[in-house]
Amino acid sequence: MYDTNAVYQTLEDHFPDAEIVIPPKDNTFADEVHHPKRMSNLIGCFALGIIGWQRV
Repeated sequence: MYDTNAVYQTLEDHFPDAEIVIPPKDNTFADEVHHPKRMSNLIGCFALGIIGWQRV
């Protein structure tokens, strides 16, 4: 529900130094259209698994 580019952009506008930690949707794939912080979460989640990513 919150894993959208609009949510990431709004959070970054209000809290530019905050680390945004929103688990990616199951059907999300990596491409250049995603917000950079969203891509970082997506890549980390795929690399570590959802549980491993949440622990970091």
